[in-house]
Amino acid sequence: MKTSYLLPCQCGKKIEVGANQSGLAVRCACGTEQTVPTLRGLASLERAEPSAITGPASRVSSGSGWGLRQGLVFLGLVLVAGSLLFWLFLWSGMPPPPGLADNYRELNREFIGHLTPETLLAEWDRYRKGIVEPEWAGGMDFYLSFERNYYHSLTIVGVIAAVGVVLTIIGLCIRPGRAIGPVRR
Repeated sequence: MKTSYLLPCQCGKKIEVGANQSGLAVRCACGTEQTVPTLRGLASLERAEPSAITGPASRVSSGSGWGLRQGLVFLGLVLVAGSLLFWLFLWSGMPPPPGLADNYRELNREFIGHLTPETLLAEWDRYRKGIVEPEWAGGMDFYLSFERNYYHSLTIVGVIAAVGVVLTIIGLCIRPGRAIGPVRR
């Protein structure tokens, strides 16, 4: 266990400091900034008992507590990460588009090339009356509806990710409390 010392403040309170803070500036709960003495000066201060120090006024803020800044950055990063994971889920569930054979023109030429003139004329009459919806049209309609829903969901995920980025940027722009460092004279 490290030895702590009690540095008296003008307000009457005592600030708990450690040997690793010698030469640094610390701030009391009243707002007064004081310089921690060197190791030799610390030896002349009263030693702190672990149970003797209670309350937030007697401790120096270590800066490890979460404030608005850390909360916004964390929330923003969670939103960005969550939307990225949801996008990966959507992307992995997207079916491939139904397609025609790559050589459908060749297949049609072969089909037409093997027809007799009478059959070809019958096919022509059938097409003149109207083309019947092919078997794959239902699959294409399903795919187009799925794709439309995918892009709607992708838009929502994008908006959530954008909100997360904005929250992260706002959190990073919030000015943290005054940094306490070495005293320069």
